[in-house]
Amino acid sequence: MSKVEIIDHEWIPLSDGTRLSARIWLPEGARENPAPAILEYLPYRKDDLCAERDQGTHGGFARHGYVGVRVDIRGTGDSEGVLRGEYLLQEQDDAVEAIAWIADQEWCSGRVGMMGISWGGFNSLQVAARRPRGLAAVISVCSTDDRYSDDVHYIGGCVNAWDAVLWSNSLTLFSALPPTRPLSETSGARCGSPVSTRQSLTSWSGSNTSGAMSTGSTGRCARTFRPCRCLST
Repeated sequence: MSKVEIIDHEWIPLSDGTRLSARIWLPEGARENPAPAILEYLPYRKDDLCAERDQGTHGGFARHGYVGVRVDIRGTGDSEGVLRGEYLLQEQDDAVEAIAWIADQEWCSGRVGMMGISWGGFNSLQVAARRPRGLAAVISVCSTDDRYSDDVHYIGGCVNAWDAVLWSNSLTLFSALPPTRPLSETSGARCGSPVSTRQSLTSWSGSNTSGAMSTGSTGRCARTFRPCRCLST
């Protein structure tokens, strides 16, 4: 069986100063002989919630000669920033930058694939439509390019209330959890914008909204709920 090198945590810098957290699985010899990479880009925490599942998926890619890259979407897991909704333009913009960063790494051949199930399947199709530099292929499962007719939240344009309540409340709770890494490592002066208590956790109902996914009282970081050192800078 091929050896796999795991980079437990790597920052992907974005043009606005935000950093996305990535875990990377390298196939044997990738630093000397660069390999194609496969990106999975999700709001479901890679360092605890999905760690076991990701190890099987991306470790499997690496054993078959591909670099596996698992990235927490902005405002989720260990990534910086605030998640303000589902499938927003910001999410796509960040993915385009992440793909360019991956393509430029020494262990990547310059060709990047994107894959996912459900949320990851949707954003794979949305990002592919933009034809970003470096993206060579997508694998999209349990998703659609017609959200009006086929999205699980809006079947034929009708809100699926049961799924919207169950799923949005679950994701809100996941997003309210602090990063798994020390505050000094994950946040610092870039930890997120201070927000008002008027932006309550219940303001986000599962789709297209201006409310933030995570919040806190003024003087606390919108990502971690902890006292925010960046407020004094």
